[in-house]
Amino acid sequence: MLNGYLISLPIAFEALMFVHASMKDTVLGIDQRLRKTFGTAILTGLGAVLFLIGSEAVEGLLPLPGMLGGVLLGGTILAVRKPIMNIVDGFSTNLLPSAYTDSEIAYLEAYTTAMEDNIVTSQERSMLVTLANSLKISEQRAIEIETFLNTQRTDESPSKEDGEVLA
Repeated sequence: MLNGYLISLPIAFEALMFVHASMKDTVLGIDQRLRKTFGTAILTGLGAVLFLIGSEAVEGLLPLPGMLGGVLLGGTILAVRKPIMNIVDGFSTNLLPSAYTDSEIAYLEAYTTAMEDNIVTSQERSMLVTLANSLKISEQRAIEIETFLNTQRTDESPSKEDGEVLA
């Protein structure tokens, strides 16, 4: 009876830490580690399932050893790893809340400075694009960062509907 409790305690603790990290957005960069681990787990699981399917399909359909089909499908999954990881990363971004990396924080600060007058000029946009490229931030991620900041700014600014007088 005590054994059951001792086994369930570490599992409960791990679940608690996962929930805490997800709710807090980041605990010592754990959200980035969770994303990477999640992606690796999905890729590994998909590779294992395709290996088994390939082995059984080749064994049943061709007079070849089943291992050959498994290796071919497993090798194919490794060859197209990047597109699969991009899909998994997109899914994990929706599943887990995101926190900004150091380079994204630098881009966010530059965008905040550019938006002081609520207008991004063509020269400022050019500098932001150059900064994003040098920080290895994708165009899509840069747009997400800018959209997040713009929604934060709109949420914080007072409006006439609130009954406040705008300065």
